[in-house]
Amino acid sequence: MSAHAGPPPPPLSAQDRAAAAARGVQARQVRAQVRAGLADGSIPVAEVLGDAQGADERGRILARMKVVDLLSSFRGIGPARAADMMRDIGIAENRRVGGLGSRQVQATTDLLDQRFSRGSN
Repeated sequence: MSAHAGPPPPPLSAQDRAAAAARGVQARQVRAQVRAGLADGSIPVAEVLGDAQGADERGRILARMKVVDLLSSFRGIGPARAADMMRDIGIAENRRVGGLGSRQVQATTDLLDQRFSRGSN
């Protein structure tokens, strides 16, 4: 028995499926570029979190990125450490970047800035 109630979605035309596939590819490429930029330090986390609040296509894509994936983009932070950080900040494990409140955004930015501040070693 299916976990979803209600009628199935209407069938998509070949053009609709192709457009959806193209949007999916674009979203994965944007998220991959962001993860790479966070890992090498070329994109500040504050920029990503700010862009995710935007109404443009990039903002909508970043808003759907999972917070655990964002945190795991940084060297030295895997899924377990990301989960610990999220728990410390008060972010649910299934939260997406677009669903963060202003205090959670600030706490995430502060924690990562503190952890990866230049010249702190």
